[in-house]
Amino acid sequence: MDCHHDHDDDGSGSVDDIAMPVPNSRSSKWRHMKRMLREDAAAEDISSDDTEMDIPEMSSSRSSRWRLFKKLRDKAEAGIDSDNGDGPSSSTTQSRRSRSPSHGELEDMQPSLEVDDDDQAQQFDDQHLFMSSPLHSWVAAENHSLVTEDDDYEIADEDAEIMDEELDILVDEIADEELHVPDTEGNNVNPDDLEDTEDDNDADEGSKPLYEGAPVTLLESVLMILTFAMKHQLTGVAIADLLVLISLHCMIPNVCKTSLFLFNKFFSSMKSPVTFHKFCSTCYFLLEEELELCPICNSSLSERGALSYFIEIPLIQQIRDMFLRDDFYTHLQHRFNRQKKGVHNIEDIYDGELYKEYVRDGGLLSSPDNISLLWYTDGIPLFKSSSMSLWPLFFSINELPYKKRTVKENMLIAGLWFGQSKPCMGTFLKPFDQTLKDLRAGFEVHIPDKTSRTVKCVLLGGTCDMPAKSQVLNMVQFNGFFGCSKCVQPGETVESGGGHTHAYPFNMENPSGPQRTSESFRQDAETAYQEGKRVNGINGPSWFLYLTDIVRGTALDYMHQILLGVTRKLTHMWFDSSHHREPYSLSKRIKDVNARLLQVRPPNFISRAPSSIQKLKFWKASEFRSWLFYYSAPVLFNILPTIYYQHHLLLVEVIYTLNSSSISPESLDRCEFILKYYVNLYATLYGLSSMGINVHSIVHLTDTVRDLGPLFVYSCFPFESLNGDLKALFHGTQFIDKQIASAVSKIIKLPALIEKLDDDSPVGTFIKSLRGRASRKGMKVGVLDIMILGQMKPKKVNHLEMAALGRCTDLVGEKSMIFLRFARGQQVFSSALYKRQYVRDSTVVVLMYHGNLRYGQVQFYLKYPTCDCINPCTCSNYYAFLKLYEESSMKLVKNGERTKATLYHIVVCKALSPNANLIAVPVTDLIDVCVFMAFKDQSEVFIAQAPNQLESD
Repeated sequence: MDCHHDHDDDGSGSVDDIAMPVPNSRSSKWRHMKRMLREDAAAEDISSDDTEMDIPEMSSSRSSRWRLFKKLRDKAEAGIDSDNGDGPSSSTTQSRRSRSPSHGELEDMQPSLEVDDDDQAQQFDDQHLFMSSPLHSWVAAENHSLVTEDDDYEIADEDAEIMDEELDILVDEIADEELHVPDTEGNNVNPDDLEDTEDDNDADEGSKPLYEGAPVTLLESVLMILTFAMKHQLTGVAIADLLVLISLHCMIPNVCKTSLFLFNKFFSSMKSPVTFHKFCSTCYFLLEEELELCPICNSSLSERGALSYFIEIPLIQQIRDMFLRDDFYTHLQHRFNRQKKGVHNIEDIYDGELYKEYVRDGGLLSSPDNISLLWYTDGIPLFKSSSMSLWPLFFSINELPYKKRTVKENMLIAGLWFGQSKPCMGTFLKPFDQTLKDLRAGFEVHIPDKTSRTVKCVLLGGTCDMPAKSQVLNMVQFNGFFGCSKCVQPGETVESGGGHTHAYPFNMENPSGPQRTSESFRQDAETAYQEGKRVNGINGPSWFLYLTDIVRGTALDYMHQILLGVTRKLTHMWFDSSHHREPYSLSKRIKDVNARLLQVRPPNFISRAPSSIQKLKFWKASEFRSWLFYYSAPVLFNILPTIYYQHHLLLVEVIYTLNSSSISPESLDRCEFILKYYVNLYATLYGLSSMGINVHSIVHLTDTVRDLGPLFVYSCFPFESLNGDLKALFHGTQFIDKQIASAVSKIIKLPALIEKLDDDSPVGTFIKSLRGRASRKGMKVGVLDIMILGQMKPKKVNHLEMAALGRCTDLVGEKSMIFLRFARGQQVFSSALYKRQYVRDSTVVVLMYHGNLRYGQVQFYLKYPTCDCINPCTCSNYYAFLKLYEESSMKLVKNGERTKATLYHIVVCKALSPNANLIAVPVTDLIDVCVFMAFKDQSEVFIAQAPNQLESD
């Protein structure tokens, strides 16, 4: 049913025939009267150029303004007629209000473009421009919608009252800046030209101080507000209130953005190339031109909800902008300049066989100018009360150092799909096929030294969770026959409780085979397409199939498959009461486990303190990582039955090793044997029904590491952080499509705008702290690459401390300075004398002592002798005073002769004796901070090392 009422589009129609009920409340009456005045003004303005009203912004004639007014009025009229019984039903009105079109069996596809029968092309142009306008950003953030209730027509306000002055500005600005309007001489103005002008104007506006003599400019102000809102996930109401609050603290006159509309307009007025791709909501056919009927399903494309769209953000322009940054090109040379720990070890993606194939014999990646990408996609649930989700497509640049490639400003956001259903990857990824081919063919970039270079870019691979992977690869879901993307084992359906599940029994003869290859995958896809039926789990071709090695390049993500898959499943089975009859059940030992777990005080590099087992369903992926790598082995010692405990230790050691910063070929071979041994025992211990795709995929992990590098290199953790930033830019459940345009604009522009700030300025420091990259303050010791945190105080060295110093230095002095903490990189080394740590413990370290690795607790740090250096210090006479732990004879791994497992990263030690000797070592001998675990019911203590110092928690 058509929800639009018929009105003339030429602007000559009268608005007097719109029957609007008189509201009851005083505020509603005022809104009603103001709306009527505006509509009368618009009508009089169009019918007579000489007529002027008392509302200034209505005094000039604009045909495009009339179209905008007509849209808003038609929406209102539809709601009024619904109440009067003359329009659509209440359910239809509700559908209009929530913008959830109903169209056949795909009624949940969002968002849709409305297309009127009488002027389809013009209506789409207006809608397309209107979509990215400040109006939609403002309306979406404030959560306003038109409603009809008890014959009282008013604005439904979920979050805050509409400011009348915002409405005045809204009408005038949208009409003049967002639609095609004539200039003062009557000529039509191209919106692109307007945007170019606005870029220059906003650059000038952004450089203005908030008020005369203000310490910050407008640009600095809006950037701080935006990053603050993203950090704390503020609602639209909270942002609006914050803007008013800030403006009230400023002198008058000022240039503060006092409303969400003006705040969003500051960003949306800058150029941001975004392409909207339309497709048929019924069959998902991608439309490249305006059509009346879909050429595939013959559906009418002029009906409401018949068209949907997704967004593409051009990759080439994003990459060009990155090359313009200082040091970006220099960072791309990291792969040629890095210092490896082992010549033949696997330490990054460059050591993987897949990358090496593009380097050998003068390959594409042998050139310092060329780059490679990894893709990632996953759904982001936007609201708890709705099934709406956002599906971004990200790319990361492999040639940057790991720490650089995983920061948000160096990640590429290529596309966004929004809706209640998962994306049709055949439609969503089609535009990127040509884009990636263009990238590989080469394109010109400029770098800061004013030279130009031709850059070629290759898609190396990508990662995502299992459900998304099956869609990207166009194959059966992971719980179906032949659901593994690495091999063609079919699996089998087995009973599970009261139903059935799909399991992959361990294949003794060929545990990881028959393996798929890129060639066999393509053949199966082409055969499936030709014969119209699935072949070895492949439904047909996919867009990445011919751009990369689809089998070896599609990585297994340890975050989803190991941490949120195998580890979470095991922990659930151990502690859930539904398994209380099983021999592995610990449902009656939860109190004992909690008693140990909650005694753990993790170091600073672990972001979350341990949570109780009762909160298991709320654990994040990072908490399961800490549980797997550090906590589970000591906490479950002598609690989990021995056979299950020893079996679990195999998984702990192997995943830790494959996540290490340097993996030797021998270690990789040993891990492969242990993993097959682990999976072989799994069905015996936990039942065949528990052998799902995640457990089966374990046997393929070592092949993934050989091809792409350590597990952390391509994990989904960094992308999940960027997902959170996108989600934080959505406020309310209405006008989501417009919020998408606004969010994309901000995400893309934010890094470039922040680049303009001085990192060492108060504003730059504050923004970096909000974005999780705050620089610490303290005394820099450039020679040692450390920073002393806190004050240094004079200390008189006693004879025991002097004796310890005498064993490691020949320097002699009369004065010394004590300090309690220092930072090296992102790691904080603390000491026992530092008393301001209650839930953290960063005092236990691994160090090099007399040529051996030892573990100790730092008591304090000393500068001896003192010097006259100012910040930064150029001396190297800094020492750590420690007490060393003695290793215990007790071992966690029993009978490891067959697997050669040792759980080498967790050391069991004797507790420190009060009379332990004090030693001194240069701070350069401290290797890393460790996780220290001591329990009241255990005489021994447990010390665990992190697998690498690159991956952030």
